[in-house]
Amino acid sequence: MLMPTAVIELSDVSALTHLPAPACQALNRLYDCRAPAIHLMLRGATHRLHWRFGGIQDFTGFDRYRFRLGPHTGWLALDAPAQAALLQERNHALLPADLRYVLLADALQSVVATLEAALRLHFEWSPGDPAEDAESLAPPEAAACFTVATDGQAWPWQGFVLFQDPSALDKLVPALPAAPASAVGTGFDGLRVPLAFRIGDSTLSLSEVRGIRPGDIVSVERWTAAGAGLVVQAMVGGPAGRQLIARAEGSRITVTQWRDPSMKR
Repeated sequence: MLMPTAVIELSDVSALTHLPAPACQALNRLYDCRAPAIHLMLRGATHRLHWRFGGIQDFTGFDRYRFRLGPHTGWLALDAPAQAALLQERNHALLPADLRYVLLADALQSVVATLEAALRLHFEWSPGDPAEDAESLAPPEAAACFTVATDGQAWPWQGFVLFQDPSALDKLVPALPAAPASAVGTGFDGLRVPLAFRIGDSTLSLSEVRGIRPGDIVSVERWTAAGAGLVVQAMVGGPAGRQLIARAEGSRITVTQWRDPSMKR
């Protein structure tokens, strides 16, 4: 017999990763679908950066470059194709770490200048101890994942930004402008919902139902007339949703009233 165990609050479960609320709010702003692409000039070509939630499943296949932005310490992680293009060296893994930092700083010079001007914070590359384990300092779940691509590029580069203090991201990510009232909910407003109208109902025994064959006529026992037509009903959103009551005349259905069960609560 299984003995009942004490209830544990989700916030107290040690197996779950815990992120500070400011970090979660900052990530929500980054991943907001309204956030526009960020245009970057890299190696003479315009690239577009998009923040992508869940875009990286395995955080181990990336090289990390340590930096300091104002008082915040963080890492920029890039996949192999991104490093090969930015460092202009296919065998970049064979280069000394210090040289890779120099080449990356040269490739991202204009990006860093724009970042400093926007945030009014000083940025500097800060190579750390090669044995430093960034994952032990900050959980991968706090990483802000992104993709970078240009026109004609077969596959986008992948990368992420991770701060030693996950809450630092909240101080660096600006709030998005409020969406116009007309744009709110446009995705759901365009969703097409089928309406099935009922003209009435009948009661049959199971044996009668099993005996129904093509061509049989089943009478509608309970129905309501409305002039030359019939009263019909449709439910939107199931029994707890909105009920439409209409008058059917041929192929034309005219809605006469609607009822919202939630208004009766």
